[in-house]
Amino acid sequence: MRALVCELSVPRQVVTSLLGRIDKRFFFGPFSPATLRELPEPELPAPDWVTIRTRLCGICGSDYKQMFLNGSMDNPMTAVISFPQVLGHEVVGTIERVGPGVRTRTAGERVVLNPWLSCAPRGIQPPCPECAEGQYSICRNFTRGILSPGIHTGNSSRATGGFAPLVPAHESMCIPIPAGVSDEQAVLADPFSVSLHAILKRPPAPGATALVYGCGTLGLLAIAILRALYPATRVLAVARFAHQRALAERFGAAIVLPHAPPRDIVERVAAQTGAQIMTPWYGLPWLHGSGVDVVYDTVGLPETLEVGLRIATARGAIVVTGVEVPRRFEWTPLYFKEISLIGSNAFGVEEFEGRRRHSMEIYLELVASGRIDVTPILTHRFVLEEWRAAFLPRLWRAGQVGGGEGAVRLPGVAGPPAWRGAAAATSAGPRAAARREPQGPPPPHAAPRLPASAPRATLCGPWPTGGHSPRASCGGCAKRGTRRTSRAGACAISSSGASRSISTSPPARRPRSCACSSVAPCRWARSSASSW
Repeated sequence: MRALVCELSVPRQVVTSLLGRIDKRFFFGPFSPATLRELPEPELPAPDWVTIRTRLCGICGSDYKQMFLNGSMDNPMTAVISFPQVLGHEVVGTIERVGPGVRTRTAGERVVLNPWLSCAPRGIQPPCPECAEGQYSICRNFTRGILSPGIHTGNSSRATGGFAPLVPAHESMCIPIPAGVSDEQAVLADPFSVSLHAILKRPPAPGATALVYGCGTLGLLAIAILRALYPATRVLAVARFAHQRALAERFGAAIVLPHAPPRDIVERVAAQTGAQIMTPWYGLPWLHGSGVDVVYDTVGLPETLEVGLRIATARGAIVVTGVEVPRRFEWTPLYFKEISLIGSNAFGVEEFEGRRRHSMEIYLELVASGRIDVTPILTHRFVLEEWRAAFLPRLWRAGQVGGGEGAVRLPGVAGPPAWRGAAAATSAGPRAAARREPQGPPPPHAAPRLPASAPRATLCGPWPTGGHSPRASCGGCAKRGTRRTSRAGACAISSSGASRSISTSPPARRPRSCACSSVAPCRWARSSASSW
């Protein structure tokens, strides 16, 4: 099978990193640690494992960071990973093969992947205390058992990921998708669960003020969760681009602040909360006497942490889901205001509305009951052969491929028997790692909403150099900011935040009636477009 493989090669990493400073295309050049190549179909590590045929695979911010070598060699997480890797852990698929020891799943089931390679997938019994409590993301045995080291699907050499047509999974990792939930809805289960877990770590009190820092995928989902599940909470948000602002407001943010300058954020929060502005000799002002009760930081930059500490109320909290490269920042308000700084890692079993169940099951129930709809985040899709374009928007600007790139999560649909492969693309976005906010100009128009059942084309428009934010160009259509329809479907433009996905379906033949120009032909598909 064709798969996007990442190898461990320090010389390649060094050369690619140096060349990438000159031009980002070198991250995918001849010295790149990542290549698209043939691999044997995955073997089942144990009798209670299954093989999933990928339908959609989201691109996490951790995937994006790895492709752009955004990290440091002394990262402690290198102790719990192994190479070579096939990335991609936000997987929706169909169970194709079941091992002889499988008791709870059957072939043909449509499932979303719970990617954690904890005690049960590793064949370890009895489970560690954390796994016994359903806290799989902090399992004690990520380097033990029948698998090579790896915390989740995609970063263990024996548990290959969704940037390939077939994915091995333990039966406990397969969560059935209700019949009324589409693939496009299901592919957001992973990032939604990340944001839900963060909020449940420190839920806002009734009438409290919460601020969501960053309106990428995790931030937008956090806003939607707060509005749906904590309606008495006043939600503020910080966004980088106008299209993020539009979607944040649509999801329920009362006030959306620009990300710069940071001094304005402090002053605007003071005006919203009635806090007193304290002005030091140097540096940013800070708030006292009031402020934000809880900050959900989905970025994790030193600047966002420093601003969060300055705007949080005394004995408030900052919950951090984003992780960026550290550097010095002024953090005196942490001790002075007795602020709780809380790390939040992924998801597991949660106590929610009086019941304990997996956070992905919570999400699927909320979607099936109509209580929440976050699919406006989805816009674009790629096939696997277009993996470079999915990560690198410059190729869109050059018109070298058809599809989309930017601050979106990119789902696709299951391919026919003659499957060609899936393409790799972003969350940044990240899920153990932070999703980077999109770079580049936002689209001037919001996305037209189409019924989930309507066939749509992927977006094929050009993209800004050096960034990953969508422009208002219909998929190859001659006129930007418009919606073009044909007998086969319609192109849709997104106003999304941040996070991409990968489609495992090949683009269908372009219909004669397509209104797109011949310069950047559309890749037509049978299901809705995706976003990242």
